[in-house]
Amino acid sequence: MTTIQRWWTPDLVSDVIQSIIAREWAHLRPGEPVPTLMRTPINDLSFGADGLGADSLEIVQLATAVSTFFQMQHAGIDDYLLMRRTLHEWTDIVCQSLQQHDLTIGFRSSGSTGEAKLSVHSIEFLQQEIAYWSELLRDSDRIVGVVPRHHIYGFIFTVLLPRALSVEFIDASGRTPNAVARELTNRSVLIAYPDYWQIVDKAEPNFPEGVIGISSTAPCPDWLADSLVPKALGKLYQIYGSTETAGIGWRDSSSASYSLLPMWTRIGPRELQCRGDAGAFSLQDNLVWTDEEHFEINGRHDNAVQIGGMNVYPERIANTLKRLPYINDVAVRPMQQHEGSRLKAFIVPHESQNDMNQLRTKIARYIDESLSAVERPRSITFGTQLPMNELGKPADWQIDQGGIYE
Repeated sequence: MTTIQRWWTPDLVSDVIQSIIAREWAHLRPGEPVPTLMRTPINDLSFGADGLGADSLEIVQLATAVSTFFQMQHAGIDDYLLMRRTLHEWTDIVCQSLQQHDLTIGFRSSGSTGEAKLSVHSIEFLQQEIAYWSELLRDSDRIVGVVPRHHIYGFIFTVLLPRALSVEFIDASGRTPNAVARELTNRSVLIAYPDYWQIVDKAEPNFPEGVIGISSTAPCPDWLADSLVPKALGKLYQIYGSTETAGIGWRDSSSASYSLLPMWTRIGPRELQCRGDAGAFSLQDNLVWTDEEHFEINGRHDNAVQIGGMNVYPERIANTLKRLPYINDVAVRPMQQHEGSRLKAFIVPHESQNDMNQLRTKIARYIDESLSAVERPRSITFGTQLPMNELGKPADWQIDQGGIYE
């Protein structure tokens, strides 16, 4: 048993299980409301027909997700989950598993363009990052989070960090910025993600002076970071990393380069070595190094963009739409800041398409069937040729408000 075991209280295990189930339920039942598990007494919550309503196959999928996160196969009791049907019983079984194996945690990436990738990290590896942040945030008195606790970012900052600092954690997920403000002190740290920070920016809540924000899961736009400080926050730390690597670097200003976290060493333009047994990683982003400890991000070499905190691939989406016989060409790109925060598409239909209303209906149906929620363009503009600039290179376009796809 390792020293991490003292952190795994039954309440914490239950919280993480609920976070995992909420994520899995959204995948199993797209379009249905995610159950508010935290509002249900632990002893009363059943996963079966008399509670959550999961069928036998869905129970297997939920149990697999929980087992994978806690790496229960090492204890050999992962199948025990299938013999029980309540959150209370699953919490007990996971706690039994943690008594035998608590060395590793399994995190899944978003899987926005295919199967989610599993990354298994040792607690020792994650504690290297926490050692740094607990020193930087040593004066904090409370951690408030709106991120899921099973996500690697949520786990590091809402599970490990509060315990390293010996401070209170408050789960504020699903609450408005004004409600969150009531939980904050002038020494609090608020853990969130760019989409939520945009909500904070619009709401302009009365946060206590001095609140520190931490942002990850996706790049925080420079304009947003500049607006939040000092309007709502005393400081905003932006973290660069991924499910595969955990945190790599950080910055506290949109004009600053990212500082490499001390457990990492640069070994190539996109290659890093981590201290300990974590090994080397090849990054998906193109980094521009100002020195051995500072870098800037210059886009992804695989041309992915961040939408709703997930990596999506506009070129792949365009190629998917091009499969339709009544479409000649397609361009897909993120909306401009004033247009929204999703994707837009420009479509050149085949010359034979005269009924535009019928065409819109067919395309909308195909998009629903072929693309995930974050991949779906929220605006579709039609034209006789793709937009080009005076040099003949692909150009942006203003969205057609009449072509918004919801």
